[in-house]
Amino acid sequence: MLMRKHLFVAAALTGLQWCVAAPASAAPVGEPPVAVTYTVTGSPGQWLLNFSFTHQLPGAPDDMAIYFLGVERNELAGTPSGFEPYQGPLPWSNAEYGGMGSYDVAWSRTESGQGLLPGETASGFVALSLEQVAPTSMPWFAWAYSPSGAQYHGGGQFSYGIPGNTPPFSNPGFEGVAIAVPEPETMGLLLLGLAAIAGRARSRMGRDSA
Repeated sequence: MLMRKHLFVAAALTGLQWCVAAPASAAPVGEPPVAVTYTVTGSPGQWLLNFSFTHQLPGAPDDMAIYFLGVERNELAGTPSGFEPYQGPLPWSNAEYGGMGSYDVAWSRTESGQGLLPGETASGFVALSLEQVAPTSMPWFAWAYSPSGAQYHGGGQFSYGIPGNTPPFSNPGFEGVAIAVPEPETMGLLLLGLAAIAGRARSRMGRDSA
């Protein structure tokens, strides 16, 4: 059982920020089972990516918690309360369990932590990107587990363990890609700028027609 392989420093970030829209609790139709958002701060070669993970597995058992999660790159830079840096070998690969990605940064719940239960969100999973240009997307993974052995019957999970094995599982895994978009504040400034440009254009057209 994958759960037995793993046991889960919030970062205060300032500066220019970008994020992904964050769904709330139970996933509406068409929403992913795990919602991942992130903000970006810093400078070229030193970007801090602050991730939030939301457990919204539709119909998940009450005790099914997300306990092990991570992102593609580059270095771990912050960990929220209730979790800890993954102590196993990295990069982590989901290939032998039916997944596809390979991940340089990972967190697991602490021995006394419960992980993320249905409807809960945790942020402060911070990764350091060494790229010159801030990442606009980031692959991620998350594993969930039900101590009672209750199974998840929803979609989005990949097979676990035996080749050809099919869901449901009490230990489902998920992968996805978070896409960075402007925060509401940044979008508001952008819209104000566009409105000003449109206003000037209308004023110019009014003068030309007079």
